Formats: sequence, structure tokens, C-alpha cells
Amino acid sequence: MQKFKDFIIKNSKYLLAGVMVIALAVVFIYASYDRNKESKNVSKEVVSVDSTDTGTKSTVENEFEVDKYEEVNKLVKKYYKAYADGDIKTLKQIATPFTDEEAQQKTALKDYIESFENLACYTKVGPIEGSYMVAVYLEIKFKDIKTAAPGLQTLYICKKEDGSLYIDNRPKKEYEPEVQAYAESFEKAEDYLELSKKVSDKYNEALEKDKQLKTFMNDTIKGLSEQSADETKKEETKQKDKKTEETKQKDKKAEETKKKDKKAEETKKENTKTESKSETVWATEPSKIRKGPGEDKEQVGSAYKGDHFKRTAVRDDGWSEIEYNGEKAYIKSEFLSTKNPVSEEENKPKVYHTEGQVVTVEKSTNIRESMSEDSKLMGTVDPGDSVTVVLDYAEGWTKVKWKDKVGYIRTDLL
Repeated sequence: MQKFKDFIIKNSKYLLAGVMVIALAVVFIYASYDRNKESKNVSKEVVSVDSTDTGTKSTVENEFEVDKYEEVNKLVKKYYKAYADGDIKTLKQIATPFTDEEAQQKTALKDYIESFENLACYTKVGPIEGSYMVAVYLEIKFKDIKTAAPGLQTLYICKKEDGSLYIDNRPKKEYEPEVQAYAESFEKAEDYLELSKKVSDKYNEALEKDKQLKTFMNDTIKGLSEQSADETKKEETKQKDKKTEETKQKDKKAEETKKKDKKAEETKKENTKTESKSETVWATEPSKIRKGPGEDKEQVGSAYKGDHFKRTAVRDDGWSEIEYNGEKAYIKSEFLSTKNPVSEEENKPKVYHTEGQVVTVEKSTNIRESMSEDSKLMGTVDPGDSVTVVLDYAEGWTKVKWKDKVGYIRTDLL
């Protein structure tokens, strides 16, 4: 017995939610029997829910039929045999879903539950076609304890597409609303409560008959249940405190990293060498002008190729100090040059054509429908051929007449 007690303590997280409840449940069902019997909501009245006509019943209107359905009886016997043997493979085949935690529960019990005896199936046709709601009477025989403990467990049995039966192993709260209402009605029906009373009486008789069983069920199991609840609460508090501490440590680390980065930035700033300048520089490509030397500093303007500024200092961190709108500003040194990047060719005055001017093409040139290299090609003007200018455009294209067509040629090719 002590060995079994030690086992229960070690595996209480699995056991107290499992087989022990089957035997203890009838006590609580019986305790509410008299109250329910007086209520108008008991007997054959039902719990109703709003539902569409789907062939699903949310009420219990039929009576118990004991061991009537052979398929149901075989499935239930197979289930409890596998339960006692810890046969997880079989349990997974006939009970769906079957969680890892439940597998641990059944595995832990197999060396201490000898068998489930005297099974009887109190069956009613279920809420869905081909389904059954079954109150299973059983007697749990523990090893090293002479008398078996009577118990009662409700199983919801459904039919697969191939016609075979399986146990819907979901918690009741996960049932569809109509099925959940049916299950609640099933366990509030007068015949179920009467059956519960009988099982409760047999349970109490067994405890009085076998002091060892009584001590085990009343003292060991109930005591361990309270102990397990306390330990669960402590573990939850421990995990919560652990999570809080981890969050605090994470925040602390982030703050330390922030301070470290700030200090590194300040150190870098202190160690940055600056060479004073007084010179004109040009932007070599589009770039951003910032309030301080850094990509994270506020942008105060933009520089474009050919824009010029007065540079007042060059820093060894890759930034130049310039005068911009009368104030100090910064731009990356790599985008500046002391030479004007705009070539003489780009600076020389543009030559524009006059309307009606005839221009002789020096090399093969494409003429297009619009001012774009991607527009439709109308033809190719051969070297020596002439075109008549209609209009030059600032976009770098010239509208021309060629043969009996009007199109566009790039101005720099004329």
C-alpha cells in the first residue's frame, strides 16, 4: 500500500484527473440527487438550445437500455481492457482525440490497476444519427486491495464513415452546442440520477466492507487531491514569478545595451578627429543633408548633383561639416568633391532648333511615336536623310516630320 501511495504522490498530476474520479464522482452526483429530483427541470424535461434542423437532438427523451447494443458493449469492454493494460496503441484507435497527457496517465496506472470488472452499459440513442450516450457501470480493482470500487462514467460514442464505432474523447465543453446540451440533459434525467444513487450506495457499501479501500479512497486520494491542488497552485505561481523575472531581466538587459550603445556613441564622438576646412565642394550625386553627423540624425535638406556648398570641416567618421541655409549641417564626405562633377559638355549652352528647320541626319536614328525610348518605333532615318523640325522639347526630344510621318527623335542625335 505504501508503495502505491508513493506512486500516487509521484504521479498525482495524471491520476487525480483520471480513474479515481470515476469512483468518487458518484458521491457528488448522489449528493445533488434529492435537490434535482424536486426540481421541475429534472426527470424527462430537457435543456433546450437554439439549433437548425440538422438531425441533431439536444434533448433526451428515451429510456436506458442495458447492454442492448452489442457493438457498443464490445467497444466499451475493449476500451476498459486497454485502459487497465496501459495499451496506448489500442486506446488511440478507439478513443479520439487521445492526448499525450492522457497517454501518460494511462501508462502510469497500468501497474496498479488490476482490472475493470462487471461492466454494464446503460445506453440511450445519442443526439446524432448513429451515436450513443452511455452510462458505464464498472468496478475498479486496484492491486493489493481486495474489494473493487464501484464507479460510473459517461461515454459519448459515435459512428465513423466506415460504420465502425469510436469514443468521442473530447471534454464536454468542447462538444457542439446541441451535443453538449444533450449530454447535460442525459446526466440530469431521473433514471440517470437513480442509477447514480444505486452506484453511490454500492460504493459506500464497498468502503464499509473493506477498511483498506475506505482508507485509500477517503484519506489517501482526497488528501492527495488537496495536496495536488496546492502544489499546482504553487507551480503556477512559480512559473508566473519566473516569467516576471525573465521579463525584468530582458528589460534590464535591453536598458544596459541601450546605455552601452549610448556610451559607445559618446566615446566615438569624443574620439572623432576633425580637420578644419574652408573650401567649396560639389555634390557628386543625390544625398541627404542632416542636422548632425549620423544616419539617425534629422534630415534638414537634400543635395543634388552639381549643388555646391562651403565645407568648414572634415571628420574622420566619414562626415563633412558644411554651411547650409546659414547654419551648420552635415553630409557624407563620399558624396562631395572639390571639383564640379558636371562636365564641360553638360555645361555648354544647349543648341535648339527652329520650327521648319531641315536637319540632315548623320547616323542611323530611330523615330518614335512619343517622347520615350519605350514608345512604338515608327521607322529608322538613314544617314544622309533629312527631317523637318516641328518643335524642340525640354525633355530632350524633338518633334519632326519625316516622309509622310510625324514623330519624335532624341534632340542630341540631330
